[in-house]
Amino acid sequence: GDQWHSYRVLKMLCEAGHNDPALLKAALLHDVGKTRVPFGPIQRSIVSLVEKVLPETAASWGQMRLGEASWWQRPFVVSEQHPQWSAEMAEDVGCSETAVALMRRHQDKITFIHDKEDQLLFYLQWADNQN
Repeated sequence: GDQWHSYRVLKMLCEAGHNDPALLKAALLHDVGKTRVPFGPIQRSIVSLVEKVLPETAASWGQMRLGEASWWQRPFVVSEQHPQWSAEMAEDVGCSETAVALMRRHQDKITFIHDKEDQLLFYLQWADNQN
């Protein structure tokens, strides 16, 4: 599911005319950190529901260390921390600074575009949110 999602994000960006290599790599790899822990559709649904109803609680659980989280809290940790994990994994295999930064920031809320990286992040989030 995550591989198909990432492909759709990449495809949408390409169809919209984007060709920046860092952006396209980030599109393909932005969720790779989720591979560290099984994170299925039921867990995703629960996380999504709790994030809507009890956002502070979900955020608190998401900040826990993976090894200290209970089995039922792990999906919140994955949801919150996978951008950092994705960035670390991409950096380990030699992705560019910009691609790594986009992966690390792909869930950050941006309110103003300050530079090219913010613009690329905006495009990544646009495609990610539609897929």
